[in-house]
Order: sequence, then C-alpha cells, then structure tokens
Amino acid sequence: MIVERGPEKSRAPLRGASGNLATGRARRLWMVAAAMAINTFLPTTLPAQVLFTVDSVADEVDDNTAVASCHTASGTCTLRAAVMQANHIGNADITIMLPAGVFVLGPGVDADGEESGDLNLPTPIGGSPLTTITGTGAATTIIDGNLTDRVFSIAVGRRVNINGVTIRNGKTFGNGAGILNAGVLSLANCVIDHNLPAANYTTYGGGISNDGAGSALTLVDCVISNNVGLLGGGIYHGGDSVVATRVTFSNNQAGSGGAILAFDNLSLDHCTLTGNQVTDSGGAIDNWSDNAVVTFTTLKGNIAAQNGGAIRNSQGELTLTQSTADGNFAAAGGGIENRGTGTVNVRQSTISSNIAQSGIGGGIVNSSTLFVTSSTIASNSALQDGGGIWNSGSVNMYNSTIVRNQADSSGIGGSDGGGLFNAVGATLNIRNNVVAGNFLSGFQEYHDCVGDVGMYGNNKFSPGVGCIVAPGSPGTATSLESIDELGFLRDNGGPTKTVALVPMSAPEGGGIVSWRYRLALGARGGCRGLC
Repeated sequence: MIVERGPEKSRAPLRGASGNLATGRARRLWMVAAAMAINTFLPTTLPAQVLFTVDSVADEVDDNTAVASCHTASGTCTLRAAVMQANHIGNADITIMLPAGVFVLGPGVDADGEESGDLNLPTPIGGSPLTTITGTGAATTIIDGNLTDRVFSIAVGRRVNINGVTIRNGKTFGNGAGILNAGVLSLANCVIDHNLPAANYTTYGGGISNDGAGSALTLVDCVISNNVGLLGGGIYHGGDSVVATRVTFSNNQAGSGGAILAFDNLSLDHCTLTGNQVTDSGGAIDNWSDNAVVTFTTLKGNIAAQNGGAIRNSQGELTLTQSTADGNFAAAGGGIENRGTGTVNVRQSTISSNIAQSGIGGGIVNSSTLFVTSSTIASNSALQDGGGIWNSGSVNMYNSTIVRNQADSSGIGGSDGGGLFNAVGATLNIRNNVVAGNFLSGFQEYHDCVGDVGMYGNNKFSPGVGCIVAPGSPGTATSLESIDELGFLRDNGGPTKTVALVPMSAPEGGGIVSWRYRLALGARGGCRGLC
C-alpha cells in the first residue's frame, strides 16, 4: 500500500542567544521563517491518494479497518479487504489494482454487510472520493458472484470507476444482479455477463440497475451479454443518465427492453445491439425517456414477442441517426414501434429486413409522431398491413426511400400497403421520396401505398402505380420508367446501406444532376430524392 499525504505540521521560531527575538538581519530571517511556519499550518486542499495492490484471489475480509492497510488474517491483500478499506478511509481517492485471476465471492444473498456477499461501496463518510478498481483485462481478471449474490452495490454519492474486468454470475432477489448503482459509475473495457434474478423474482436490470436521483452510468468499450431481468435484461435505467460508447449488448433477455429499458437521458454511440429477446416489447430498447439519442449504432437480430423488434418508444423523444435496424422480429413493428406520446426521428438511417411476424408494420408501426429524413426503409415484411410503415398517427418523410417492402406476407389476402399504410384519419406527408417496388405477396402488380398521402416536392412511384393524393397537396407524383432502375440495398458510401438507382435508359441533359444520384447521396448527408 502506498499512502501519499500532506506535509507534517511544525513550528520552530528563531530566537537570539538571550532568548529575546533577534534584531536586524536575524529579525528578517525570523520573519521569513515565521511565514514559512504559517504556510505549514495551512491545511492541504488535496485528499490523500491511496493505492492497494491485491495479491490474492481469496475472498477474505480485512482484519482491521481502523488501520489504513489492506491486510487479512492470512497476511494478504484481497479484493474484499481493499474494498472494505476504501469504505473506511476518509476523504481519499482509492485505487485498487487487481491481478489476473478469478475472484469468486462467498455466499450471502443480498447481505447488507461488507464482510460477505456482494461488494458494497456505501455512501462515503466524507467528501466525494473516487474509488477506482482496475484489472488486467476483461479476459483475465474476473469477479464472479458465484450465483449467490449480486457482485457490486454502489450507494448514493459514491463515485466509482471499474476498468478491465469481467463481472459475472451475479444473482439477486433485488435489482441489478450484476451491479446495483445509485451513485456515479464509469465502466471501461469491461464485460458484464450472465447475471440473473433469483427464482421467480422480478429483477430490474439483469446486468446493471442504474436507479435513483443523481445516479449516472457511463460505459466505454464494454460488452453487456447473457443477462436476464424483468425490465432491462442488460440495463435498467431509472436514474439521471446512461451514456454508452462502443458498447455491445448481446443475447440479453427480459420482459421488456432486452438490452436497455430507459426512463431518463440515454445516449448510445457506435454501439451494437444484437440477439436480445423479450417476452413483451422492445427487443433491444424499450424507451420511456424524454431524451434518447442513438447514433452510428446497429440493432440487428433482436426479437420481441409483442411489438418493436428493435425499439419500442412510448413517450418522450428518440432520435436514430446514421444507424441501422436490420433483421429484427416482432409480432408488430418488426423494426420500431412508436406509440403513446412518443416522437421518433429517423435520420440518415436504414430500417431493413425487419419482420412483423403476425401483425402490422414490418419496418415501423407509428401511432404517435414520426419523422423520417434522408433514410431508407427497405425489404421489410408484415403478415398484415404496412410492409414498410403502418401509420395511425402523424408521419412526415423527407428525401427518403421506401422500396421492396412486403405486406400480406402469408399470401392469404385481405392486407394492404406494401410500402405505406395510412389509416383513415391519420396524417402521412412525403416530400421528395421514392416509394417503389413494394408489393403484396402473390400479386403481380406493385402496391406502394394505401390511404391518403400528402404530396410535396417531386415523388416517384412504381410504374403504373400511385398513391391516393390527399386533397390540396401541392407536390407531384410520377412513375419510374422501370422498376429495374432500383438498385439493391448495399454499401453506396456513408454510415448505412442504401438503395441507389441504376442508370436510366434515356440520358438526362441540361447539366442537371440526376435524381438517381441524389437518392444515393441522401444517407451520406446530402440531398435524397427529387430535391
């Protein structure tokens, strides 16, 4: 253990040989010395810096927390002993260095004490110190709850950084089987894996529960996998904020929110959410937050038994930017369901190959407010109406592509809207869009739209097929010369796959950039459609 503390206090005033204060030069020397002594008396503003180096994987307690030394009865420094010391030392930043190894925690299901069960980090006894726990890497330093208790419990006001470890096999009758966080927690280069609720218990946050006023969770370069919870298989978020960067959420399971269920500020950047499953809705994300931002993120192969294979948004605003929702499954809303008072913004993103297995809206189901800008809705499929988008609320689409979506996928008939289905009384406006190549199973002709559609700008549809133009629409609706003008969904440059247009048979003159070029350009940040 290394302890760095402030200078020792001392006082030694300078006196003359007779015991009286010296005069002249001696007096000046005394004044300098006195000033130095006064500075010595000033308290330091920096807390002590304490380092504990763990040298044993045993789960042994510290033998004397009254002494600032990580020490067990066996003469070692263990993870539990170091955490106990961090709890008892005053206003000091603590660093705990872990070697490679598997640290198996002893039994004590949700015990409140620090001597067994989960590793408790309570509210600090003074100030706002930072506790840092650092391993050699998630593949080599493993903290294992042994399926007898959760792994970490972090209280209100506690600041904790955990780096380079795996946290696994937590089990709880409460929330947060892996980590229960009510403080400020940062995780980097960590794996949170296979944390579970106790039998028949309704755990919120199988991997992590971030809950309580002031609680904040930051994750960078982590993997959240194979966790189980009733709400939020990977993460349950009822606190202030969750910010995840380059995080993979895979194969988590829940009732709702397979990867994440969020009630407050949520930010996902350059993340991957794949293979998560729920018995209700929101296969990957179940959002109830007023501010959810998802950028440069892939949501693929997630499954919801009810609605929203990738995302369910029920209230507040969710923005999906330069991201992809591909190959997700649900009963309805194979890719996204937006409902209640929610607003969803889809910007420069691709919603593709999602399936509504028994209901409506292969790509998106919207019963609230939806904006789609410079995006691609392609190759989605619904058993019933609305292969691309099913709408009973308000939809506004700008410079986007809705192509090769399928409704009535079983071919039994009675369903409509291969591309777009707009219910009676709902609002669906499009500006400079391509809506083409959409179809009903078993029909020879294309079937792009059902319901009134407000037309703005210039819009293109399948040859010989159009939509019912809403009265008073100022835009135009014309047909492609051939459906063969549609390219395939592929990498045309930009953050997501898009559908470009192949050259038309007749050249375009006048020096005007062709609209097929603008279509491909849209998802890369420029104009899309007929703008």
